Amino acid sequence: QQQQQQQTDLSQGLNGIHDGRLTRRQMSEYIAACNGQELNGSPRPALDFEVPVQQITPQLPLPELSTKQYTPVVVIHAFAPDCFAVALATGDATAQYDELTAILATDASLRAPLPKPFRWSVGDVCTCPFENEMLRARITMLKDRDAEVYLLDDGRRTTVAMSALRSLPDKAWDYPFQVFFARLYGVLPATGSSWPTPACDDFSLMTQDKTLQARFMPDSSHYRPTTTSREAFGASPARVLLLVDVDGDGDVFIHRTLITKNLAVPIPN
Repeated sequence: QQQQQQQTDLSQGLNGIHDGRLTRRQMSEYIAACNGQELNGSPRPALDFEVPVQQITPQLPLPELSTKQYTPVVVIHAFAPDCFAVALATGDATAQYDELTAILATDASLRAPLPKPFRWSVGDVCTCPFENEMLRARITMLKDRDAEVYLLDDGRRTTVAMSALRSLPDKAWDYPFQVFFARLYGVLPATGSSWPTPACDDFSLMTQDKTLQARFMPDSSHYRPTTTSREAFGASPARVLLLVDVDGDGDVFIHRTLITKNLAVPIPN
């Protein structure tokens, strides 16, 4: 039974890598936390709380993106062409976000202390205070009495005291991520294995805080993760988006513009 449980933990971690939720290191930390192991020879932090170590966190649904139609999106954080945070800009997404924030603002359980014994693990989904709001978050690292979290509906990372985290209310599990990470379709760095600063700056100017049209594209076997995406996010995002700016005189395909400026090269078919 213990072997079967460990295999379940491993499968969950691998799924997290494939859809961009967990990096390989985060998966290792998560499995170590579940199985009570040391990570890279370092013991787990000493904590005052205890919780059953075989704790599996349910997964939140992913937002729907069509493979045939374009969907309006806003690029929230443009780190590099192969690592940027995106929010859907549809009316449904806005309504979902409003409903979600209303739940998190009024749920009484978020103001009550957690029951003891209780202990957080890497990979857990929780609620986290951030800029006077409670937001959904996933724990990416535990250190002493602090937790580093990724804000699932904002795209940023922050560090908070573990004592400030709360369990996610049942109703909040029904809403898909409001922000997810993606990479730009069809391009690789013009030289080397990382995106140069001019390419990142140009990509940011073309996309940051703008409403663009996006289409989900199939992955390419010729794509190779860059050091830029690994440094920004820890792994290459799994979702591939074709981005088009339609607000000007003509449609501007972001990947084609980077190629035209010699800041990127096309991925071979």
